[in-house]
Amino acid sequence: MDKETFNYYYHYAESAFYRYIEVEGGVSRYFHEVFEKDEHVLEIGFGSGRDLVRLLNQGIDAVGVDPCPQFINLARERFSELKKRVFAGHLPDGLHRFADGSFDGVLCSAVLMHIDDDELSASLTAIANLLKPAGKLLISIPESRPDMKDEKRDAQGRLMVLRMRQTYIDQLTQKGFIVSQLWENADAMSRQGIQWVTIYLTKTAA
Repeated sequence: MDKETFNYYYHYAESAFYRYIEVEGGVSRYFHEVFEKDEHVLEIGFGSGRDLVRLLNQGIDAVGVDPCPQFINLARERFSELKKRVFAGHLPDGLHRFADGSFDGVLCSAVLMHIDDDELSASLTAIANLLKPAGKLLISIPESRPDMKDEKRDAQGRLMVLRMRQTYIDQLTQKGFIVSQLWENADAMSRQGIQWVTIYLTKTAA
């Protein structure tokens, strides 16, 4: 993971955790259209654990990974149901605890923009490898942000690579995915000028 991005979350984990936990809607509004009861789903970069709990409440067998140890501890303390479901892990090469083809679905919300260009392909390959044939991938990415400090970092110094949706679609198509559905969203935290795209893709290659 990008060092400056990790340092931000490491130092501000508690405030970020409680800020994120209160957010309604967002990518979770699409869970019922993508994932089915009893499916085994991995969330990469679970943050507050809010969406993991929503998946569990939908009857989905969900687990999560995050590179930030504070997020892991806070999620375990706040949600008893997550005590044995959240672990350390990150893209592209920090998911070794899981075997290839382990999951029916992967959720990656507000994460891929923190992956630099030179690790994006490897990260998407890692996700593809974790999915079973016909596995489901739900990603959420920002396409515009007015709070950028420079070309690749926001005002907090976090890596924030604003790629257009077609960049992800093209790379994932090359890795055996097809787009099943796409939604455009305003920011769930009501931050002005931030626009999101949520993409549901299905893996077609074994």
